[in-house]
Amino acid sequence: MIRVIIFNLTNFDENDNFVKVLASTFKDLQSRGYTLYVVDNISVKDINRKLFKLQFSGLLKTHDSNGICSIKDHYLKIISDLLDHNICISNIMVIDYDYNSIKIARKLNLNVCLLSLSELNNNKENNIDTNLLLEKVLNSILYYEDENRSIGKKTPFQKSINIVVPIMGDNTRFLRSSYRMERALIMFGKPMLSWVIGNLQIDANYIFVIREHLCRLHKIDKILESMYPGCTIIRSESKTEGNACSILLAEKYINTDDPLIVINDNQWLKWNVEEYITDFLLNTTARLQLITFRCCGDNSFHYIKTDDFDDTHVVSILLNKPLNEYALTDIYFWRYGKDYVKYAHRMNSKNKRILGEFCTTLVTNELFDDISSNKIPNGSVTHKPVKKYFIFNEAHHITEFETWYKEKQLPEYTHTNY
Repeated sequence: MIRVIIFNLTNFDENDNFVKVLASTFKDLQSRGYTLYVVDNISVKDINRKLFKLQFSGLLKTHDSNGICSIKDHYLKIISDLLDHNICISNIMVIDYDYNSIKIARKLNLNVCLLSLSELNNNKENNIDTNLLLEKVLNSILYYEDENRSIGKKTPFQKSINIVVPIMGDNTRFLRSSYRMERALIMFGKPMLSWVIGNLQIDANYIFVIREHLCRLHKIDKILESMYPGCTIIRSESKTEGNACSILLAEKYINTDDPLIVINDNQWLKWNVEEYITDFLLNTTARLQLITFRCCGDNSFHYIKTDDFDDTHVVSILLNKPLNEYALTDIYFWRYGKDYVKYAHRMNSKNKRILGEFCTTLVTNELFDDISSNKIPNGSVTHKPVKKYFIFNEAHHITEFETWYKEKQLPEYTHTNY
């Protein structure tokens, strides 16, 4: 259970509205039995002076910070001191609204509460809602203390994220190869499905849309339920007209204000998924984030066109036109699941297809139309490239991945003879 809360005071000013409501929150947490520590990149004497100005005196403990120059070293010193008092890392939580500091805490395996000032603003004279602030902190504590929320890795964002993976069994190229089995079950160290979903090993609501015959013949639904207890399985009796339609079979679960991640069942990325998602959620103007990779001229992929003044902002998607180095993966972060639902239906009504199918790529074009026509003021689409990307469309793609993975001596790989 959480016993100690560390608050990073480095980025705060005594005139900040946010700081003015913190004192009551700290008093409430203290009355509930939590020990509160403060870190700052100044001397203990200056910290105490700052605490007095902020009216935090008596609420936050300091530690011997002489000679310590980085937030990481502050955390390590407090952890070391607390271990001497039988308080372990799982008993500690860091509160901050600066994601760089949160990332440092996460790398030290500390629990974190990432505050978003825009979420806490009650829109009344630009003030922070004290009750919302306390509720956010207490919900974070409950989240980390809940032993039943064990699917994937607990993450610093408290929103409920939906992840939809369509598994429709369209893998004729594999069935003609030496593997002669459903793509999701092909073994290379572990089943392909495990590689793909393991790429998003975070605490979320997993929704799998599966062709009925895959459940009946191969028990893929049972495999997924054992891997992700509590996941939602949606069975489709027939093939849909494309992945965009397959995802819409989950409409009643995703037509909400919660974030949505859409991922195809045939890819693997080298990335820190928690960092990507958190960066996206902190960018309050981004309605969609595209996950990209550097690609040299392969026209089997779709590419992005970026803003002339900001190459993290995407203005359009170029279908099979390698005009720059960034190509699309098949992972999409939607800030609101309801946006995906709206634009997918609009795309379908216009009968927009690629090679006869309704594709998730074309759903994004509907969003671009609304942003460019100013129907979403200040809205944007961003992208972020991953370090390495593999797609598993043909047998030789698996061989290439195996070779690379074993050369890098990465974990979780055990060779399996086919």
